Amino acid sequence: MTINATGPYQPFGLEYDEGWAVFECDDGRLRIQRLDSPQDARPSNPFEPMFPSDIAALQYVRKRAAEGSQYHREALERCLKSYD
Repeated sequence: MTINATGPYQPFGLEYDEGWAVFECDDGRLRIQRLDSPQDARPSNPFEPMFPSDIAALQYVRKRAAEGSQYHREALERCLKSYD
């Protein structure tokens, strides 16, 4: 799975299973944030977000990228490119 580095962000599903997603914010930049409405992503536990905060979701993605996950690394790179 890869994240397209050009064009609109299209989620592939893994992030929804893990409780996070890349969101386009009002300033046009992309940010990794927790899913605040997990019932759309985690039917097994529809009332509890996976992470206590957006920062915790970002830390999780950074940790997985550091462990070698290309998917998570590409999500981070996609966000960083939106700051150029």
